[in-house]
Amino acid sequence: MLYFKCLIVALFMPSMALAAQDQLQNCFRLAALPVDPKNEFEGVPLGELDGPAIISACGPGLSDDDDGKVHFHLGRGYFALGDLGKALGLFHESAMRGYPVAFFALAVAHHLGDGTQRDFDLAESYYLIAKSLGVKASKDALILLDRDRKATFIE
Repeated sequence: MLYFKCLIVALFMPSMALAAQDQLQNCFRLAALPVDPKNEFEGVPLGELDGPAIISACGPGLSDDDDGKVHFHLGRGYFALGDLGKALGLFHESAMRGYPVAFFALAVAHHLGDGTQRDFDLAESYYLIAKSLGVKASKDALILLDRDRKATFIE
């Protein structure tokens, strides 16, 4: 009887692992950010994100997220739903785990004041980290930040 139970577990464990992997790939596809250098899917613009589908696909993978990728993508789902506090918390956790584009997302939030206080200095710090980690869009964003900083100073 024990042999039979072990055989069943051995047969079904690989298929369960594949199903979980497929779900994570769906998470990454649904919430892909166009400027993410680690993105293997075509990026999805913010206005086209399906928040509930992203949360459903990404949520189960959160506990195994060593590099912050799942946290970041799940954060995009919450951002799409307008839960900016939850989204920023997930972006922050993603950044602390080293996921490059999470720093970019935090920079944009602080640059624009989306879900947080507008803070050009903090935005600049996050853009510089993202740039150093290969997020090319940070270079252009730093130019825009400098322009916005000067415009605010003149006002």
